[in-house]
Amino acid sequence: WRLFLRSRPKLVKSSMASPESYSEDDVQQVLSFAREHFVTVIPVIETPGHILAALAAYPELACKGKHFEMPKQRVGTYTDILCVGKATTFEFAKDVFTDVARLFPSRW
Repeated sequence: WRLFLRSRPKLVKSSMASPESYSEDDVQQVLSFAREHFVTVIPVIETPGHILAALAAYPELACKGKHFEMPKQRVGTYTDILCVGKATTFEFAKDVFTDVARLFPSRW
């Protein structure tokens, strides 16, 4: 997770060894530049691809396990998943999609 979300600030802290992330101001600058060049920016929230980062920040979203770490390499398949049987998982998804939609207003 490289995008800071107000509702889930721990996502950017857990996702990578690198501290780099996009703030809300950064997003506004990108969107302003894009508008000036007639470009529409469409964000992508890749799941299940980035779920391990979410579980590292919010382990209560997992079906099993309590401690998750981000791998040092970006290869392989991971079996850690969000537990869709928990209400907290739906709250997490709602928070993420609401914040992203607020930051990237468009008809898509």
